[in-house]
Formats: sequence, C-alpha cells, structure tokens
Amino acid sequence: MIEGFSMGGAGAAKWGLRPMSSMPSGLLFYAKDDPQGSADNAAAAANPYICGALFQVIWSEVEQRNGEYDWSRLDARMKPWIDGGKKIDIRVMWCTSGNRPRPFYKTPTPHWVWDQGAKFAYQPSNATEIPLPWDPI
Repeated sequence: MIEGFSMGGAGAAKWGLRPMSSMPSGLLFYAKDDPQGSADNAAAAANPYICGALFQVIWSEVEQRNGEYDWSRLDARMKPWIDGGKKIDIRVMWCTSGNRPRPFYKTPTPHWVWDQGAKFAYQPSNATEIPLPWDPI
C-alpha cells in the first residue's frame, strides 16, 4: 500500500492508496550523542507532538571488534520511545565532519577497519579520516 499520495475516487481504491490524513503527523526528534545528552532525553518520548526519533549511532561505538556488535546503549535509549508507541529511525554514521565535541566523531569508523588497511581521504583542517566507500575492506 502506498502512503502519502493524494488521489481521490476510484483511482485511489484501484491502486490501494490511503489518504494523507491517515499518516502519522508530528515532529521528529533528532537524538544524537552529544554533551547535552539529547539521545537520553526520555521526556521527549512522552511529548504528544513528537511522533518519533532519529537516533544517530557512531559505527565505532557499536562494532568495536570486527563482527561483534553491542547495541545495548542504543536499546536503552530507544526503550522510552518503543514503550510510548513512537516511530524510530536509526542512522549509523561511518563518516562525519569531525567537528563535534566527542572524540569518536573524529574516527567514526572502527579502528579494526583501518588495521585491515582500509583506504581513506584525510581532511587536514579537522584531522578527520574519511573511509572510501568503494574500498573492499
């Protein structure tokens, strides 16, 4: 079924379209790991005007060793949203500008990737290594 497409009459039924009024509405909360702790703001999950959250996750924080994942921190942050019936989106960051206050923003790609010889572009202005997505490692 296609959502968010405005079409009335027999055409809508033929294509299985739903009116836009049936779609969720509200604000999306940007939950990133920052000094203000926005990712840990459980009060936002209870806000009736917020329909969901976008959780930004740093790859090097969830896969510190090749093939070993630790989602426990994200699971705890998502719990109030899931319990409140809110929508969740997860954005895994493998590359950043490096201009954020937490150290892992400088190296969002896990060290084991570099240890395997991954190729990267280096941004000298902020000392950020950006892995090349076409590199097979």
